[in-house]
Amino acid sequence: MAPTRAVVTTIIGGYEPLRDQPIAARSDLPFICVTDDPSLTSDTWEIRVIEPMFRRDPVRSARRVKILLHEYVPEFDETLFIDNSITLRELPETALEATLRDHDLALVRHSFRTTVADEFAIVADDGLDDPARVFEQLMHYTAEYPDVIAEAPYSAGFVVRRRTATVEAAMRTWFDHLLRYSRRDQLSLNVAL
Repeated sequence: MAPTRAVVTTIIGGYEPLRDQPIAARSDLPFICVTDDPSLTSDTWEIRVIEPMFRRDPVRSARRVKILLHEYVPEFDETLFIDNSITLRELPETALEATLRDHDLALVRHSFRTTVADEFAIVADDGLDDPARVFEQLMHYTAEYPDVIAEAPYSAGFVVRRRTATVEAAMRTWFDHLLRYSRRDQLSLNVAL
């Protein structure tokens, strides 16, 4: 039996308008937006309304959907998660077929950061999260995962995955780090993997 597939995005907290995906008209896959906004409508996305996990923390609530996607769209075996800032130019079937042929998880390397340490520096310098929490995470990772700090970081806005126990375990670890440390998901992704 062929795997069931979907494209998924999330908007929690109404921080930006939902970006339509014109390519959806040519795709055979469902495009699903998981949101906490019952008034949200779209011509290209099926809207699924949820109660956010953390009512006063829309960022972590949205990251929870992204990372633990299998809990929000359990009927799909394979998914392409895209951040709302991304507009697909190619059919999502192409990405799923090309990447999941030999792998259960596929990510894109960060386009302009060389190391995970560089990502930590930008997050701290730009004030994107509590500096004390970011510094603590960097110190813990430097002591426990020194090789990871020197790795090239991944971009967390485009995640292709097959639902397997191994992938789900890695995603659980990623989310646990997101709860313990910075809400900036790219800081903990390499460690989780």
